[in-house]
Amino acid sequence: MSYSFEPDWTKTIVLPTGQRLGHLPKDPNIFLDRSTIYYGASGTGKSVAIREQLKLLEGLINSVIVYAPTNKVNQTYTGIVDDCVIHSKLTRESIDRVFAEQEKLATIYTEINNPTILEEVVRLMLDIPMLSSVYYRTVNRVETLNNKLVEKTKIIKSSNMNFPEAREKIGEFADLVKNKIIELYKTAIRENRQCLLENINDPLYTSIIKKIDMNPRLLIVMDDCIDDIVAISGKSKKDKSGDSKPSIMDTIFSRGRWAYITIIIAAQDDVKVTAAIRKNTYISIFTDAECAQHFMESKANAIMAQKRKYANIVINAIFNDGQLKRNDKKLVYYRLGSLDKNMFTYKIADIYESIDIGSPAFKLACAKISNKQPTKKEVLRQLLVPNSVNS
Repeated sequence: MSYSFEPDWTKTIVLPTGQRLGHLPKDPNIFLDRSTIYYGASGTGKSVAIREQLKLLEGLINSVIVYAPTNKVNQTYTGIVDDCVIHSKLTRESIDRVFAEQEKLATIYTEINNPTILEEVVRLMLDIPMLSSVYYRTVNRVETLNNKLVEKTKIIKSSNMNFPEAREKIGEFADLVKNKIIELYKTAIRENRQCLLENINDPLYTSIIKKIDMNPRLLIVMDDCIDDIVAISGKSKKDKSGDSKPSIMDTIFSRGRWAYITIIIAAQDDVKVTAAIRKNTYISIFTDAECAQHFMESKANAIMAQKRKYANIVINAIFNDGQLKRNDKKLVYYRLGSLDKNMFTYKIADIYESIDIGSPAFKLACAKISNKQPTKKEVLRQLLVPNSVNS
């Protein structure tokens, strides 16, 4: 699930220091399963930038939940997602339920992508006469891939690479082979789904077969509801052991990635955003200079003096371009694990008239909900349905 990217150097801003500032690539993988906060006053382009992120995520997100108390006025998300998933109030209970359900989906998805379990399902084809040839064909292809890994490992080890570099190269190729093997197994299962279901009774295996194309990914948007976020960012009530549970918001920001949750927050500034959330946010996008400067200079963000000095140069270059009648550039600050490695880029968002986000299963669930008045638990169960055939 790790992902790194190289800025787009074809759209470079040259700073007064001679250093170059690259453009943020329009790559959905930068945002997928990560958290992004947009900071900026009203009218500085937050909505346009958020719409671009939503557009980039088309086809990758299964379900969407929006918390936006001002949507009834500005209609930012109306027409992008169904009204039944746009909420005016963010509560601890709703986020607790969402996260609990999402962790269940993540567990199922992990099983579906476990090559050992997939191999067990494929091996069952041996006992089904009409599928035995599929089994042998798949196993032969897997064996070919494993042999390639062995040969590649020998070549790398016999090269002049130093040990850390060689280990990294071997690891990269091993991951590539593993993913190809997983896809081989899934293809064999997918193409013979009905026959397998007719001949297999094991609950685990039948669940995997039914959900083989499952997409667990959830997008949570929290727009202009920072007061609600702050209200539920404190410790939860004490559990049976007498200990207070961590804040659900802190939990989602620190563990949401592993539950396949993509987060978008829009805030006027960083004053009320908790330190834990700021620390665990992967991308911070600033749509005006004042917000950017306040963030960089805040002691709570622990940005070193040299980095702050460089940030001021970047901020001035992005927002104070006197040659432009209209300045659509935004500052992007992204986390690489430690403060001294965090990087700056900039972005200019394109304008998109139509955005189609969410899976067919999700949209069908929305349509069903809009035609009746289900309970909150029923709504959640339907909206977080995995996007897969017969799931």
